[in-house]
Amino acid sequence: MQMSSQDLESEENLWDLWQKFYMISRVHEDMLKQFNQFKETPKFVYKFNMDNYDPHVSSSCRMGLNMFSDMTVDEFSCSKGYGGPAEFRSKLEEMMSGGNDEFRSLI
Repeated sequence: MQMSSQDLESEENLWDLWQKFYMISRVHEDMLKQFNQFKETPKFVYKFNMDNYDPHVSSSCRMGLNMFSDMTVDEFSCSKGYGGPAEFRSKLEEMMSGGNDEFRSLI
């Protein structure tokens, strides 16, 4: 899903982006919890892409939203079978520093 800087301008725009991306119905309390986590992700992704992506460089990568975009680090690490955030972060740092292709499967 493409996003623009306009999507990041207000909580209402972020809410609309989140609703379009997930297109699922949830209990209101769960929606608020997941949205609070989600709203930081598009900001991070947009900034990363603006600062790092160069279409003229073949090794340049672009981030995007995915099914994990509204998960906390704990939720994500459990979904991948890691014991918790510290173990996940350690594994992620190890894969990033080694240029391991397994890193791509986590994003």
